[in-house]
Amino acid sequence: ALVQSGDFDGGLEQLETAREMAPEAPQILAALVEAHIANGDIETAKAVASAYSERLPQDPQSEIYLARIAIQENDLESARSHFGEAEGRLRRVIADQPDNPILQTLLVDTLVGQGKLDEAATVLEELPDEFASEPAVLVARGRIALAANRPAVAEPLLQSALERNPNSMTALWLSGAYKSQGRSDEAVDLLKDWLETNPADVLVRSELASTLLQFGRDQEARDQYQDLADRGPENFIVLNNLAWLLREEDPQQALVHIERASELAPANAQILDTYAMVQLEAGNVEEALALNQQALDQFPDEFSLRFNRATILQADGQTDQAISILE
Repeated sequence: ALVQSGDFDGGLEQLETAREMAPEAPQILAALVEAHIANGDIETAKAVASAYSERLPQDPQSEIYLARIAIQENDLESARSHFGEAEGRLRRVIADQPDNPILQTLLVDTLVGQGKLDEAATVLEELPDEFASEPAVLVARGRIALAANRPAVAEPLLQSALERNPNSMTALWLSGAYKSQGRSDEAVDLLKDWLETNPADVLVRSELASTLLQFGRDQEARDQYQDLADRGPENFIVLNNLAWLLREEDPQQALVHIERASELAPANAQILDTYAMVQLEAGNVEEALALNQQALDQFPDEFSLRFNRATILQADGQTDQAISILE
């Protein structure tokens, strides 16, 4: 209740006390992970989810959390790996409870996360008819349609699920269905409407900020990222994006944000790239070139990194090299 009201510190204190009393209670560990995610503290959420996975190696939920965290960090390889581990754990549990529809819908989640859409659809088809209209099943069918690039099919399924069981994940997937159909304004309006009644929902606010950034609404995006940074200053993705949006108008403040992001995720190529461009705007060309090279060492053929290198080289007067890269 405290977390949902926006009092993350008070809620986390209660949950930590509960964990001390019952260190192997999965519902407490799950609540802790969700609270840290809601607070925008991705690193702590990952640490708690990892400890949860080690303490309860048969429980699939911890691996599902780790997969979703990896997606937020844009680490799709790790996400697939965690979804794969969750699938294995689920299948072992389902062997003892073959008629449990909740476990079956969780299995669908892990299969979709790995791109196994045909298998996921088969699991849904085998569910009893009375579960066909359950919100979790509607969401699963909607997610399969989204993954198959059929957003018009996904939209009514997710809309119905959201009306019957409002939650942030369904709102996020429905906004994705709108965006995939070129209806960005509706996607933004949906997320804003959700935040009107759930202002502390960091996941939805992050998606709103990302959507605004994606569609060139930089000022609005910056306002959302600033709100997120104020709520959870340890989220390196938020700090990175805020630095990117501030780099031209206020490079010194952008440096403050990107330096903290770099401390939290020192080897992240996206952060290195942003750090380079912020240094360029601050007039530190040599530092910009060095940071850009560190990112290129990881992804030498990444278009955006090479383009940014040309920009830095041009600013340094190395026009011929910049032209060569651009060509």
